[in-house]
Formats: sequence, structure tokens, C-alpha cells
Amino acid sequence: MRKTATTIALAAILAGASHAAISGKKPAFMDKRQLAAMRAEAVSKSDNRISSAVFFTGRPYLAACAGYLFKFRSYDPGIARWTTEDPSGFPDGANSSKYAPCPTNDLDYGGLLKWSTLTNMNSTHSWTHGGYNLVSDMWTVETNDGSETINLRKNTRSADGADLSDWNFVYNCHGYTFGNSEYWIPGQVWEILKGDGYKLITGEDKTGARVAYWGANAHSAEVLEVNGQGEVTSVKGKRGALGLLTSTPEGQDYEGEIKYYE
Repeated sequence: MRKTATTIALAAILAGASHAAISGKKPAFMDKRQLAAMRAEAVSKSDNRISSAVFFTGRPYLAACAGYLFKFRSYDPGIARWTTEDPSGFPDGANSSKYAPCPTNDLDYGGLLKWSTLTNMNSTHSWTHGGYNLVSDMWTVETNDGSETINLRKNTRSADGADLSDWNFVYNCHGYTFGNSEYWIPGQVWEILKGDGYKLITGEDKTGARVAYWGANAHSAEVLEVNGQGEVTSVKGKRGALGLLTSTPEGQDYEGEIKYYE
């Protein structure tokens, strides 16, 4: 077979080469204000040539990043690699640009979580919520640093045949924020924040914020926009039976101090 540039790049990918080795240039690192501005643009509009909804990542495409923008870095499907190094170091081996064990089948929703450790526990859990008796299949996934095992609920159904059409039990607010809207995460938010490398923003300037958290597992939401003064102006979270709600942080209508993490 003739060795074209495409086949050489593919061979490099299969061999586990980094983005820099494949592209011949080092990844460009940006400060958090640049990243926040680019992320806000990606959320508001995807590149008009590509519909991100039809691609398996489920994330917005941004031409300036040459790929799909996740919470911590962007993914280039052309080389099946992250375009920057893992910000938390080398948790999965020496290749810090590796996307997932199999980039055509596996997912890494945030750019940090060890979704390669997703495990079906082959057990069920009975619980109640919103006046419904429910049963779910139990799964687990490790945090990025391997320090915690997070419990996930999947395939939730009524234990007594009740109509669940008024609710979406596929995921809750934490499942939206951290689980790509595929799992109900009953708690352990602090463990996720700590184990996946999120950092609390202590100053007034919230530029770079990714997650809003109301504490005590009450509510979490994805930060969509931070204005030029460093104020969070738009977040999106799941509001129970009301579904996904994009609003100001205060418009999420949860009591307690809101803390922001990058």
C-alpha cells in the first residue's frame, strides 16, 4: 500500500503518537479568558459547515479550535486526539493527548473523566423520587485520579408500571453536568469535582468557570457564559420535571451559596 500522508498519520495514531508528533507542531495553549470566549462562541453557534448533533461527541464544533470543544480541551476527529495535553498530567499513561481507548466507540465527555472504567454492576437499585417508585440498573465509573468510584443509575423505570412521561428519569442535574445526559448521578458531586481536577474559583473574577454548584448535592449546572467583568451571566441545568433550563445562576431557583469551578 502506498504510504500517503493519511496512512502515515493513521499509523501514527494507532501507534499512540501524540498530537505534536502527528501534526508536526506543538499544541497552542491559551489563557482562561481566551478559552472562555471561544467556548461561549461555540455554545452560541456551531460552525455552519458542520452539524455537531450528527457526530458522536455531542459537543459544539468550533473552527478556531479545529475540533469539538469540551469542558477542558478540544477534540480533533481528524487525528482522533485531544489538541492539547491533559491539564491534570498523565493519569492514563505517557500519551497525554489520547482521547479514549477506542476513539470510534468510546467517549470522554469532559476531557478528564475515566469513562474507560465504566462498569455495569449487573445489579439494580430501588428508590423513590417525585412520588414514583423506581428501579434502576447500577453502573460505576472512576474519577480521573482514581481516588473515587462514582455510582450511576441507568435505564430507570417504574417499579409498579406507573406512567413516567411527565418526568425525565434518564438523568438528573448532576447527570447533565457531569454525565453527558446519560446517567442519573445521585450524589458524590464533591468527589467528582475533586477527583476530576476541577478547581474552586475563590476570587470575584469567574472567568474560566465551567461548573456552578449549589453545595450539599443540591444542584449543579454547566456555565455557558461569563461576561467581560468576570460575572457568570448564563448557566444551564436540569430542573427536575421542568427539564433543561438556561437562565441566570439565580434563575435556577436553588437556595444556598453558588460556587464556581474551572
